[in-house]
Amino acid sequence: MSLDRRLARLEQRPTNDGDLRAHVEALAREHDLPFEEVYELSKRLLGMTKAERLAFGAEVRAEVAARGESTDELDAIIRQWREE
Repeated sequence: MSLDRRLARLEQRPTNDGDLRAHVEALAREHDLPFEEVYELSKRLLGMTKAERLAFGAEVRAEVAARGESTDELDAIIRQWREE
């Protein structure tokens, strides 16, 4: 799964830590990703300010684009972050 798709899935914000763990566990299992890595990234994203998320999104987008992968889903996430 591409990084921008992973971020799109992570953007679905859970309401508490139990929901976050359940969401991350399902996501990690579905895409054969390490739970702790996805969980820590999820917590990091949820703890960021709008400006931090936008900067992070721009950085990740540049990496994805440099690899020649589609940034369509990531662009949609970044647009949502701008509207928040």
